[in-house]
Amino acid sequence: MTSIEGYNDVDPGVQIDRLIHASDGSDASQALTDLIEAARDVTFVAAILQHESFRSALLNLIATGNLMRSLDDEGDDVDEASSTNEKILVEDGTSLSCDLLTNLLAVNTKVDTAKLFIRHRGKHGPAKFGVVHCLLDALSSTSTLPYEKIHVISILRTLLKLKPQSLQDELIRAPDGMHRAILEPAFGITINEVAKVKIPEEMVRNEALVFAREFAEKSPISRQLLVFNAGLEYSIRIATELEGGLWNLPASSAVIIDCLGLCRVLVREEEAGGQ
Repeated sequence: MTSIEGYNDVDPGVQIDRLIHASDGSDASQALTDLIEAARDVTFVAAILQHESFRSALLNLIATGNLMRSLDDEGDDVDEASSTNEKILVEDGTSLSCDLLTNLLAVNTKVDTAKLFIRHRGKHGPAKFGVVHCLLDALSSTSTLPYEKIHVISILRTLLKLKPQSLQDELIRAPDGMHRAILEPAFGITINEVAKVKIPEEMVRNEALVFAREFAEKSPISRQLLVFNAGLEYSIRIATELEGGLWNLPASSAVIIDCLGLCRVLVREEEAGGQ
């Protein structure tokens, strides 16, 4: 992706300030929209990625839908417990922020954007734990809409392609990482009630099943994680019961095919391990 005429004259610092210091949710939403357009330009993207405050604001928006501010945003060395925190709800904040992050990850710059966001540790809010933690927060939140969850899973799939080992490590380290990334959106397995299954939204489940298969195909450790967390058991259950089973084709064929595809990958690992 190359520079686009018209965006070379846009000051990245000004655009970032418009977002971070937005007066209300509407201003923040417009700032995000403008950043999404400007993020098609490679020079602009390389510049804004250098701003820690921008990366933190973006990740907090993804995780919570809120623009989160504290005295830290001004660069002051302030203890978080004593700082003044402010949250501004941004309509479609998670969706717009996911759009912007998707654009940033697609632009080819000298900066390793995926690595930068995975390693990012902000000063406050969910951004303190990096992009994967923020994506998981959005995915497991009851306030996140289905189409936003699909977008979140799409970013996880992108990170899996770009940085498979780093993503796997982050999912292992994150609290209930596998549950929130795959088991809950794909199979409806809640963290505190493993025995109960709540059928997820169909499109969310479909996207999560594709991500689960792609994740399982990356490494033996990935497959073992899914097998250990009952991924094989619940894939079979969805294919044979929750979607009307193998006798309900072709209405449920896409889901069944995704489930069986995941089973095939996981069974291969079980056979290799002699289990």
